[in-house]
Amino acid sequence: MADHVWTVLCRRAVLDRFDNTVSMFDTIEEIKFETEKALPPAHEWSQFPIQVMLVTFLVRSDLAIPEQSRLKIEMFSPQNETYEAPTIIEVDLIEHLKSRHFTLLKSLPFKGRGQHRFVISLECSDGTWERVAEVPVMVEGKQKDPLQPEVFSGARNSTKKKPKRPRVLTS
Repeated sequence: MADHVWTVLCRRAVLDRFDNTVSMFDTIEEIKFETEKALPPAHEWSQFPIQVMLVTFLVRSDLAIPEQSRLKIEMFSPQNETYEAPTIIEVDLIEHLKSRHFTLLKSLPFKGRGQHRFVISLECSDGTWERVAEVPVMVEGKQKDPLQPEVFSGARNSTKKKPKRPRVLTS
């Protein structure tokens, strides 16, 4: 079984083929949003309209021995319910000592507010799965109160404030 080094959720990742390094931009730990629309029901999976990448780095368990493995990615809600079927990726460490996997999600699934988790597992030689990492993502959202007046200050009194767009908190 390959060794898991790290997994990171980010907005964008770039592989520099010249020096074989990865640059990740806007890592994501938490998403907070405010909407004028009704919030989706907490008991149903919804899609947050943000494109993200889950980047995973694996190496051979013994650098001298070529191997193959399989990587499983699952998404869990705060209620510990799984989103759809897991993603299974074949990991080929026969020709290379290390392997990076870039999983692009066109939108981020979520089920209510709270801490969601990407669970990363590797397949063992006996066919069972070993959990090697968890990537938490806190999702907090609220519906804007239509009765709450907008507050303006300073020189901006005469201009209407633009509505807030969903934002991603990064570190």
